[in-house]
Amino acid sequence: MTNYTDDADKVIAAEKQHISEGKETDTKRIGLAFSGGGIRSASFGMGLMQSLVADGKLAKMDYLSTVSGGGFLGSSLTWFLSQKSSDGKAYGTSAENFPFGSKREGGKENTKNSILDFIRQHGNYLTPNHKINPSSLIATALKTMLVSFSVYFGLIVSLMATIIFAYNSIAPTEKIAGYLVYAYAVGGLSVVWITLSAFYSLFTFFKGAKYSVSVFIQQSLGLLITLMLILVILGLLPFLHTNLDEIIKQYSIGINTNAVLGGTSMTSVIAAAAISLKLYLQSMHNNKNGSSSLKIFIAAALLLFGTLFGAYIVALHIVADTHALILLASLIFVTLIFGLLCNVNYFGLNRMYRNRLMEAFMPDRSSITSGKWGLANDANGAKVADMCQSPNNRPYHLINCNIVLVDSNTAKYRGRKGDSFLISPLYCGSDATGWLSTKNYMVNNFRSGLSLPTSMAISGAAANPNSGVSGKGVTTNKIVSGLMSLLNLRLGFWASNPKSKVNNFPPNYFYPGLKGGFPFSSGLNENDRAIELTDGGHFENLGIYELLRRRLDLIVVSDAGADPLYTFSDIANAVERSRVDFGVNIVFSEEYPLEDIISNCNTQESEVEKNNDYLAKRCFAIATIQYSKETAKEKRQEGTLIYIKPTIIKGLSADILGYKRQNPLYPNEPTSDQFFSEQQFEAYRELGYYLGWQMLEENKERGWL
Repeated sequence: MTNYTDDADKVIAAEKQHISEGKETDTKRIGLAFSGGGIRSASFGMGLMQSLVADGKLAKMDYLSTVSGGGFLGSSLTWFLSQKSSDGKAYGTSAENFPFGSKREGGKENTKNSILDFIRQHGNYLTPNHKINPSSLIATALKTMLVSFSVYFGLIVSLMATIIFAYNSIAPTEKIAGYLVYAYAVGGLSVVWITLSAFYSLFTFFKGAKYSVSVFIQQSLGLLITLMLILVILGLLPFLHTNLDEIIKQYSIGINTNAVLGGTSMTSVIAAAAISLKLYLQSMHNNKNGSSSLKIFIAAALLLFGTLFGAYIVALHIVADTHALILLASLIFVTLIFGLLCNVNYFGLNRMYRNRLMEAFMPDRSSITSGKWGLANDANGAKVADMCQSPNNRPYHLINCNIVLVDSNTAKYRGRKGDSFLISPLYCGSDATGWLSTKNYMVNNFRSGLSLPTSMAISGAAANPNSGVSGKGVTTNKIVSGLMSLLNLRLGFWASNPKSKVNNFPPNYFYPGLKGGFPFSSGLNENDRAIELTDGGHFENLGIYELLRRRLDLIVVSDAGADPLYTFSDIANAVERSRVDFGVNIVFSEEYPLEDIISNCNTQESEVEKNNDYLAKRCFAIATIQYSKETAKEKRQEGTLIYIKPTIIKGLSADILGYKRQNPLYPNEPTSDQFFSEQQFEAYRELGYYLGWQMLEENKERGWL
């Protein structure tokens, strides 16, 4: 096995060798995938997984591919398959040793379901007990935003104060108004822009313009427009200050202008932050990006401008002080200390998110026994490289993430805003970066390797600048991303580039914190030594992309992403990207079409069922996977895709139907709800079990699995 490779086939070959231990060589190669969707996907997937175990099918799976919320469940399974039960026996994938027990077992004396009992009692994993409650969750977010804002605000003030101080030192006594300096600069650039345009128009007379010259002119004109825009924004700061100063002096007596303006700007910043955060959460709840996206953009733009204006006023106050140099030097020193020494991976929201997930889905034995939340010390240091080992080398876990590449020079990566980044026991990497052996990845003086809990949290890092579901959404906007970066509102993770040989220092607010974080910055590409990893759903939300790359005979996928209108957007995205990248064609059967999953498809049997317009005919669809030919003479390889989706069908238990009547959005309640009660967890788990069983009953006749 090589240490680094840019050839995906070598990665897959190493996986085949690892998986083949103890497996019959002539059997089908099968993969199981669990989609994104937060705790909803994990709950539904738990029931589906239990049905597969009861029918002896989970033991047949070669691969387990997970994304985001599906990774909560998948990582939990992978962790416990590396452990032993209380009687000293290894956990496994059969009904006798499955770590999550059985649907048919229960009671106070039952220990087989103790892990499942713990998980379903801690579905509200972000606020697990009275000490880590909503107040502590809010406090964590506030301290993250406060420190981040303070560092970047201090940096901006330092730069502005330095420029103003230097200007005051070298400018003549009769100083030009600050905003006029910017106006003259914009005017000068405008003259250059017009002159360059005019020169090029005349230059075209001589046998047309050279191709290289036309490209250079276009680049130069675009750069000049960007510079003018920056100068206009900066010029507004002294212009507003001068005019507001005159207004305040005219109508107020004895009031410090800078104090009024500073307080006003900071109030506007806080208000804009609150509004934008509220609108962002609202857009997540409603699963919409229309008018809310525009409002978020406007609020973010106002917040950023308010920050600049406030920084300008503070800079003026510092420069006007008799101890200006001491104040400026102190500010620069404090900003550098916090900006350089604070590890943003550990201090940010990602670490809190990671710890809460680990405590809920990878608890210590003492927590499982007591049923009470506690520290997960055993799983805290669990390395991905140590997972999926004998006797449980199968199912081999693929943890799907996204590498943010909004500044890539490759059009495909830049257009998609990223690429599929894989974390697995053998290799970590992507097409864009190549793959490095996991045992050597993220290992240096400051890091000891990638842990399983951290990988689970990366794969589920749904909210992050410069990224969104399938590369779309309001958070891919540069202005909104600038706001999120200013406040460090990110669940993503700064990691080493697999192809970089440089040992990175811990990530801080300056590097790589400033990379791609603000409207006019860049650097989020596949060639930098620091990369940002986010939710795998930002690339492909089903987890089947990497399974299709491996040309499996059968893929079973649970799609529990929020899809109340049954638009099937996630499978559509996966079909398009796998066709473009691998030449794979996915054709759904006419006998088992996607349409049968949609509500109101099976209401003609009785008058009672006609009133239940939420009933669907079945919960799954079947597709043929047509793989590309590797050689011209080769016969086209075909596989089967079993696509399962939460829906309401005939014959469900009373508690499921009762929950549906009380919660009309079920089984597509918003992903923003990550605080599941026992009843809510059970509603999805039980639904997953029944729907999985419906598919398995049909399988007995058809023989897909």
